[in-house]
Amino acid sequence: MKKSGIARINLAWLIAFGCLVGAGSARADVKTFDNEADFVRKTKSSGPFHAPGALAAKTISVDNGRFTLKPGPNVETIAAQKPADKTFTMAYVSNASAYSNLDIALGSPAKTFGFLVESETGADFAGESEFKVTLFRGEQQVGEATFKAPGAGAIFFGLQATEAFDLLTIREVKGGNQNLGPGGGAADSESFGKFYTDAKSANKGKNLGQGGLTPPPLPPPPPPGQGGLAKEGDEAKVATPIADFIAELDPFQMTLVWVAGGALAVAVFVGILGILVMLVRWRRKRVATVPIDPAPVSGDA
Repeated sequence: MKKSGIARINLAWLIAFGCLVGAGSARADVKTFDNEADFVRKTKSSGPFHAPGALAAKTISVDNGRFTLKPGPNVETIAAQKPADKTFTMAYVSNASAYSNLDIALGSPAKTFGFLVESETGADFAGESEFKVTLFRGEQQVGEATFKAPGAGAIFFGLQATEAFDLLTIREVKGGNQNLGPGGGAADSESFGKFYTDAKSANKGKNLGQGGLTPPPLPPPPPPGQGGLAKEGDEAKVATPIADFIAELDPFQMTLVWVAGGALAVAVFVGILGILVMLVRWRRKRVATVPIDPAPVSGDA
């Protein structure tokens, strides 16, 4: 019994569709950076962005909703202030005895995010802290990474994922002594600032600021630093329109795009194959119908 060409095409299409669906739900590969200049140059992220000053806040909106800082588990409120040795703000948890757990909700899907981390540790509380960063797209976890912050001083941490995300959770999974010392002395704590990302502002053209107020103008960025921080001449670049479009697609939309593209490719292939078959049949029919002149008979005048 001769198999139907349509049945074969349907089987191939089902296999291709299953592969596309499986690819759409794959976890992201996450590349990390500990050098601010390399991160900006290689990921073309925008920034740096600075949190507006705030005390005991439940949310801190940065750059007109480009992303929002929120307290993580066991953290009541967060704050953002400009340290004496810096010209920009750093965000931190308000209750000093808590681990530095922070949530960062993005105004649009992104594939990159980076920030400065600085440890501020009281006497007899020095200790390296370990953090886990988890990436989410909606309710689905798409990737994760880890980094360590020293007992004192600043480091840079950045990441680039192959899948878009709209939420980062930063969790201090291991740290120095988190209990307040005698007399309420400061414990191990970290602050975060100088943010970079390829996410777009959720309120483009609006100047909302913290609590709906217009924040004061920020001072210029600090001079070139050391230890992997940005140097003079390093500039943040805006992502390309194609990259922005792809980043804004959720897994279901990406699957639909691949399915539509696959269907179009199959249709074109089948059409070309049909034309070739018709040409071969037409050629055979034409050769079969061409008359052949009889050979001359010997002796004819």
